[in-house]
Amino acid sequence: MDGSPETNLQLKALALLVRQGRFQETKDWLEAGKPFRATSYRSAKPLRDAANSGFYSIIQLFLAQNLTQHELDQMLEDVVALHREDLVRLLLESGCTRHQQI
Repeated sequence: MDGSPETNLQLKALALLVRQGRFQETKDWLEAGKPFRATSYRSAKPLRDAANSGFYSIIQLFLAQNLTQHELDQMLEDVVALHREDLVRLLLESGCTRHQQI
């Protein structure tokens, strides 16, 4: 994925949808194949926003995107920090291998 200004603007737009809990718009975005992975350390991070938002259904949308093990583990770290046992369980069931205490 490129780090072009257009892609970074798209990532910011998706991150905002995620933080606002806009399920249908996020679903449509992902189904359209638009970018969702951060392109650099400084770019918007919709996956992290999904984990930090705590929106179970939006996290499920991202889990259907064939996330890497690193992405799954990062999301797990974020939901552990939120003390959300339901989200921890969801991520573990989805293939996270990192084990942490809540």
